[in-house]
Amino acid sequence: MHPELASKETLPDVLARLPVPGTTYPNLLAFVQDVEHPWQPDGYTVWRALSGIFASNAEGSVSFQIGSGVGAEKVFAATELGVLLRNPKVDGVTKDLLAYFQRCLKTRQADINLGFISR
Repeated sequence: MHPELASKETLPDVLARLPVPGTTYPNLLAFVQDVEHPWQPDGYTVWRALSGIFASNAEGSVSFQIGSGVGAEKVFAATELGVLLRNPKVDGVTKDLLAYFQRCLKTRQADINLGFISR
């Protein structure tokens, strides 16, 4: 295992720790997973809102992975990308790579398979 990965948290990690008082859900992750089902149209909105909050609280280097064919409608591209680029606590290397991805999206060349694991 890579020690630099031990301190990394994903949005699902954080949501799994947060309680949802007054419901039958054991945590916020279980709630969001229930709401996100395709037959419930609010799922995408919930993930976008929570992803934006998560990205706005990021600090330093931010690890991310972008697969092939990730379009502008995906949560990372539609929400987290802009929030991370505006976040003054995110480091320059992360912002440079995010800006590259943003340019790829704008020119419709999103088949980049880009990954960045920060230390």
